[in-house]
Amino acid sequence: PLMHAFLLEKKSSYTALLQSGADPNAECGADLTIMHYAASVPDSFWLKEALRFKGDPNLVNSKASNYRRGTVLWFAIRGKHVENAKVLLNAGAELRAYPRTPAVLKATMANLRCRKPI
Repeated sequence: PLMHAFLLEKKSSYTALLQSGADPNAECGADLTIMHYAASVPDSFWLKEALRFKGDPNLVNSKASNYRRGTVLWFAIRGKHVENAKVLLNAGAELRAYPRTPAVLKATMANLRCRKPI
């Protein structure tokens, strides 16, 4: 149900499901979680709500294939969603978290034109 609310962009239903105990860290398809999906879209509402209801900013989908494996922060950076990356960093996301190396993150952050060194 949480994934359906997300896909249909039903914000009130999404929040209600999270309030009722839906787990934003649970896998919900393609070895991804709502946290990963929420980080991958421009509207930061989805990510902020998931974090508010115990979403893990350092969550890694370790069962996914190499291409789809990564932290929630990696998904935000790869999608060039700067606001989501900031939200995650403010929530405690670690820049050097598995599976991306500092060099890959540095190159990606440069692509986002971030001035802060890693």
